[in-house]
Amino acid sequence: MKFNSFTVIILTLLFLSCGENKPEEPSFSIVIKEQKTSYTNKESLTISLKNPKNKTIDSVIYHIDQTRMGKAGANDPFPLILENQKLGNRVLSATVYSGKKSETATKDLYILA
Repeated sequence: MKFNSFTVIILTLLFLSCGENKPEEPSFSIVIKEQKTSYTNKESLTISLKNPKNKTIDSVIYHIDQTRMGKAGANDPFPLILENQKLGNRVLSATVYSGKKSETATKDLYILA
């Protein structure tokens, strides 16, 4: 009898714990106007944020890898000039500030000569 009660308790705990660790949907994503699979270092991009949860945005700071590219207002598009950027796979990130919190959205860029 002890074995069956113990088994039922363990199975119940396992059942209740399953499915609670769902990954949270990101609050923001980076949108590139006229998105392509690769870009040249002679191009300029227009970047904006998709905000599906309609969170209040104070400001956004954009980086390529660890290099700060600039700052934009809440819903302002950001012009990103790729001239003098390193070639190859790069990570574009947008750190979104809202009140005392911040979130970061990323997107991969492939820059060619």
